[in-house]
Amino acid sequence: MNSSTLQLEQQQNTLQSIIKGIEIIEETVTSSTVSLSLNRYDPRILAAFFMGKAQELKAGIGAYSTTVTAIYDKWVPIDLVDLTTCEVKDKTDLTAYEAEEDYQINLRMGMIKALSTGSIKDGEILHLSGNPCGLFGC
Repeated sequence: MNSSTLQLEQQQNTLQSIIKGIEIIEETVTSSTVSLSLNRYDPRILAAFFMGKAQELKAGIGAYSTTVTAIYDKWVPIDLVDLTTCEVKDKTDLTAYEAEEDYQINLRMGMIKALSTGSIKDGEILHLSGNPCGLFGC
């Protein structure tokens, strides 16, 4: 990790209270601040720091083409995120399926759900194609 600044601060303040003018009670209040400025970082290290998981997601410029296996009424990852379009066909590209009738799609998260009420068969291989967003968003 290439960091220009890592600053940890801990501040303590002592508060005094007077009860009925006789007793003095002291209370120490502690607060912590963490500031981190990164020039470059390894996402695995940052994910470990926040107890998360580093996962590589593909996003890019140009058309995409991929296949997924349909599972009735379950979201299946497409392995691509931030899509602008997605055309769904059978593996031979002869049958085109209709969104909201045969399947639901989450273009932002790159997930597809085959609807059990639609024309897609459970376990069917689907061919997906379309356009992703650019590197800097849609």
